[in-house]
Amino acid sequence: MSAPLITLASDFGSGSAYLAMLKGALLTRCPSARLVDLNHELDSEDILPAALLWLRIYSYYPAGTIHLLALDRGTGPDRMLAVAAAGQFWLAMDEGGLGLLLEQHPGAQVQAVPLPVRGSFVARDQMVPLAAAMAACGLLPGHAVADWRRLALPPVDPQPGGGVLAEVLHVDRFGNLLLNA
Repeated sequence: MSAPLITLASDFGSGSAYLAMLKGALLTRCPSARLVDLNHELDSEDILPAALLWLRIYSYYPAGTIHLLALDRGTGPDRMLAVAAAGQFWLAMDEGGLGLLLEQHPGAQVQAVPLPVRGSFVARDQMVPLAAAMAACGLLPGHAVADWRRLALPPVDPQPGGGVLAEVLHVDRFGNLLLNA
């Protein structure tokens, strides 16, 4: 079996000790893992950029990749989602970060993993062991659910003559626009 590929996205900040702790915990449990940093400047109060990140990047990663979204407001649902879709795996709090991805893959396997204790570092203490177990066996933890958190995007407004009025959802650093159309 090849070394597992685990991508990381968080609100920790690129140079933070928390990111270093997360990586250390992952490598302790899964020493052969290849860790790829996606974005550690996400805003825990705005889930949409994280959801758009997955939609834009996942198809560039090989089958079997494990994506870990360490974005937790400290409030909200007391469960994580473990997802298998498009030959890849995701772990995230059920706060909507996987909502758009799951809308694109209606046949995805979605499992809920309850948080036995909601500590201050859920990513390190509860996501890392699950990611390592997924890397070792390729199986999702938890129990099947269909009631994951969805994101409400603004509707597209059809216009006379066949056009649409769309809303800008995101502007990247190069000025590219992502629309709801």
